[in-house]
Amino acid sequence: MRLGSQLSFVPEPTHKVCTKCKLVSPVGSFTPSSERKDGLSPWCHACVAAQAKVRWNDPERRERLRKTWRESYYRHADDAKRWRKSVSGKKSKKQYKLKSKYGMTLADFSAMLLAQGNACAVCSIAFIDSPKGGAHVDHCHATKRIRGLLCVRCNLTIGHAGDSVERLRALADYLEVTP
Repeated sequence: MRLGSQLSFVPEPTHKVCTKCKLVSPVGSFTPSSERKDGLSPWCHACVAAQAKVRWNDPERRERLRKTWRESYYRHADDAKRWRKSVSGKKSKKQYKLKSKYGMTLADFSAMLLAQGNACAVCSIAFIDSPKGGAHVDHCHATKRIRGLLCVRCNLTIGHAGDSVERLRALADYLEVTP
C-alpha cells in the first residue's frame, strides 16, 4: 500500500512505513538501528539495496573509495609491520595461532613446555639449540588431539611420514641395515 505525504491511518505495530518508497511493510523488512526511537532503520531492505547499487555503480565514487583504501593501507602498512615484529605482536600472533589451530592458550603451551623440560618429546634436544629454535605443537590430524611439543626436524619427519607408524618403523629398519 503506497501512502502520500500524510498518513490517513496509523500502521499496526507489526508494520512500518518506509520513508523512501512510502510503502507499508512488515517490521522484518527493516534493518535494526539503535540510533532510532523505534529501533528500526527508516528505509526498507529493498530501498537500502537499491541505493547501495546506485552508489556502487557510480564509477567516480568507486575510484575515490579505492584511492582512499589504497592510501590508508600504505599509510598504516609500516606501523602494522613494526607491530608484527615487536614482542607484543609476536606474542599476540602466537596466542591467536595456538587458540585457533589447537584450542590451547599460551599458559597451556608454557605448562606443556615446562612438563617436557623445554626439550623435544622425541629426540630430547633443547628447543633453544634446535634449528628454527622453537617448539612445534604435534597433533594427530585425524583426532586433532595434541600429542606433545617437538623440534622442527621431528615434527617434519612425522608429518612427511603421514603419521604412519609402519613407515617410520620401515625407515628405522632401513637405517639400521644400510651402512
